[in-house]
Amino acid sequence: MALPGTATSCWVLWLLACCAALPSGGANTCDEVRTAFQHKQIGPEKLVPSSPRTASGLQVCSSRNLTCCTRRMEERYQLSARQDLLTLLHTSSSSLRLLLARHLNAFQESFEVLIKQAENRTHALLRVSYPSMAAGGGAAIREFFTDVGLFLLGSELSPDSALQRLLDALFPLVYGHLIEPGLGGGAGDMDPSYVEC
Repeated sequence: MALPGTATSCWVLWLLACCAALPSGGANTCDEVRTAFQHKQIGPEKLVPSSPRTASGLQVCSSRNLTCCTRRMEERYQLSARQDLLTLLHTSSSSLRLLLARHLNAFQESFEVLIKQAENRTHALLRVSYPSMAAGGGAAIREFFTDVGLFLLGSELSPDSALQRLLDALFPLVYGHLIEPGLGGGAGDMDPSYVEC
């Protein structure tokens, strides 16, 4: 089975070969080239000369003999070949793109599950190890894991700043419950100089 676009690319190459050079005893018209040029809709008929001639400045159709190719025709051939190649690449890579999209979705779903598990385990650890701080720290933990999830989805959030916000929210709780238990654990109960720390 031929790849899509292969026939078109071969056609363009054949046209280039046709117009590149004519044998010295060859045809006196460029009708065959004009027909092929129009059939493949490469460009307007007026770009094809009526009879072979010498041409200069050609990059692909260069020849010492007479040619039916012009610089503008050559540009149109190159454009057509480039478009055919892009179409071929797009068509042949579509299954790869679909496969990558599926795996990306599976990867994102797995990451979301892992983030939710980490959040649940962090809440559980806080409830078991520091029950007095569990209620006050829950919102900060939820916000942190939401920020991590958004970051993984491509948000501009910085993981460092998300972690810093979590630690800033937990510091007054830890200080109030573990270091100075009589303060009550809220940021409003602390001396402002400690909160800024």
